[in-house]
Amino acid sequence: GQYSNISQSGSDTKIEAGQVVLKTSSGGSNGAIGSANKSLQLKTADISIVSKGNVYIDNDSGATLSALSLDLRHTGSGKQDYEFTNMGLTLTDSGSDLTLDLTSGSALDFALVTDRHLNVGTVTAGTSSTGSVSLMTTGQASGEGNDGSISSGSKVITAGSVTLNSYGSVEVKTSTTNLSINSSYKVNVTNNATLDSLKLDLDRANVDQDDSSKDITYLISSTGLTFSGVTDNYSGSNGLLLGKITQSGLDLEITAAKTVTV
Repeated sequence: GQYSNISQSGSDTKIEAGQVVLKTSSGGSNGAIGSANKSLQLKTADISIVSKGNVYIDNDSGATLSALSLDLRHTGSGKQDYEFTNMGLTLTDSGSDLTLDLTSGSALDFALVTDRHLNVGTVTAGTSSTGSVSLMTTGQASGEGNDGSISSGSKVITAGSVTLNSYGSVEVKTSTTNLSINSSYKVNVTNNATLDSLKLDLDRANVDQDDSSKDITYLISSTGLTFSGVTDNYSGSNGLLLGKITQSGLDLEITAAKTVTV
């Protein structure tokens, strides 16, 4: 309903279960989970949250998280407050961007969906062969333009499996053995481990106006991988030109919205 909040009733109450799923349908302070004065108290290894409102969660320090799934969108413009205690997670919403930092002391399956541009800080969900990270941007909610890229600057995403599904570009550094990228604009990824699998789903549906009539060359570097000349051609019959992609023992899957030329 309009005011579908989930609130903490007292200081001595707690939701304790193997998995806790929390969903609200309204936005902002209406549709909140917990409050700034009283976080919702949990004790669980598996948390799933779907919310368009503010979120305040405190997971018992004696519970080790193995799975954390967050679908955090907005009803329009503006920013929301997120506070996660004893979870190694920091999310900061500026109104147009969401900044993510995550450090897990053990292997974690982490997933985040947002309708903001995603700035990724240090994200550690395990090692390059344990844990998983899935990040998805859907484009902006109304009132905040249409940017929905994923970028990390010099920071690194570390997990055994990394999935990046971007409304716009993907420009990140990773440490993983299994990499999946779905991008509707640019790709520039540096991976500091040897890949077992690489999955690419590429189109140019959300290319900026300045590049709308230009070829797009995708950039991926990884230990032992040769990846060059992979280009989405704006015109001509080549469509997506694969150029040269080689690595011993690599499982490779490529999907495109046009002709693929090998």
